[in-house]
Amino acid sequence: MASGKSFLNVAFVYADMPGFRLSIGREKMPAVKEFLELLKKMEEVHILKNGDYTSNGGFENFERAAVIASWFQRNEDKVFATLIGVKLARLGALLVDGRKPNNESIHDTHLDLTNYSGLWAANNKIKLIE
Repeated sequence: MASGKSFLNVAFVYADMPGFRLSIGREKMPAVKEFLELLKKMEEVHILKNGDYTSNGGFENFERAAVIASWFQRNEDKVFATLIGVKLARLGALLVDGRKPNNESIHDTHLDLTNYSGLWAANNKIKLIE
């Protein structure tokens, strides 16, 4: 560290590979079983939920929400618009293709939209004193 710079080299490999070890610098650290289990669970949840939020397997829901959020000036409005935008993108992905959701029902998504809209209205009433 004499140069004032520090470098951290981390190598990631699939958790289910025999003898998996995480390499940090020159030291070898044994993999933590509970962490690897968490990674596998995260993968399962991601695959299930991603199918509900996009029709093309990409980041379509985030892109759509970003467009909606860009219409607003106040940061709080952008946050509410983003949450609503993600839910609208989910509905678009599910309803256009006529797919059944893997997780929350379409009705639950409508309830989420109603709640976000109501909370946004309450926030504006308090903050903007309409």
